[in-house]
Amino acid sequence: KLSLLIKDDYSIGTSTVNLGETYYKMGDDSTALVYLRLSEKAYAEQPENLPYTFNYIGRIYTRQQRYNEAIQILHKAYEISKQLDTKLNQTQSLVSLAQAYSAKGDNAEAVKAYKESLDISLSLNAVTEVKDAYQGLTAVYAQQKDYPNAFKYQNLLLAIKDTIYNINTDKKLGTLQFGFEMEKKES
Repeated sequence: KLSLLIKDDYSIGTSTVNLGETYYKMGDDSTALVYLRLSEKAYAEQPENLPYTFNYIGRIYTRQQRYNEAIQILHKAYEISKQLDTKLNQTQSLVSLAQAYSAKGDNAEAVKAYKESLDISLSLNAVTEVKDAYQGLTAVYAQQKDYPNAFKYQNLLLAIKDTIYNINTDKKLGTLQFGFEMEKKES
């Protein structure tokens, strides 16, 4: 409400995309779309922020089985990311695009998008996006009964999950160590 009062488009866009994401994760697609459309309007003059909004709109459309609309908006998100050379946004758009193609039953396009995402995310060491691509490729190849490739990507998925687990464990240990050191100094 404060952002609307002062007409700060960046804050409006950020608040509404976060609300849209939250409602999406709660499964309330209609409310999520309301907020995501507000975010899209607020970010109209700031295209670098649009891909994140478009990715969530695309995910909602995919969940609603509106595949052509999902693919269209996800392509738009990818193109904006590509023009701005924002690699992380590109990988996220490609994963969402691959998920839409897979849900639609277009496995060839899904594999293509997952692999393109994988190329970029590996170069960035973006482990979450790598995990999403491996998970998607495993599912698509299993669905196609291409078990050697499904097995290959399943093994890669397990390895990246271990990596993510280790990263999270290291962060928790670092936080605990910091807390312990602070308590020790206070004593």
